[in-house]
Amino acid sequence: MNNEGFTALLSSETRDLPFQLHVRKGGQWVLEASKQLLSEGSVADVVLASISAGRQQHLVDFSEHICDISKDWRNLDLVK
Repeated sequence: MNNEGFTALLSSETRDLPFQLHVRKGGQWVLEASKQLLSEGSVADVVLASISAGRQQHLVDFSEHICDISKDWRNLDLVK
């Protein structure tokens, strides 16, 4: 995550994504440019719409799930 890039995305200065996809290969994290889940434009739209709707307030991490197993650390319902 690039914090300056994220701020630029939020302020509509750029449509570039402030994060990159990395995968674990051979015990190391490597950049995996060939694997994209969505096009950059649609990812940026989803991120901005989610933040505008305040969904980040409902983001659950794994440690929260350990304390309360009713919280879904996978966040499947967070972005629809």
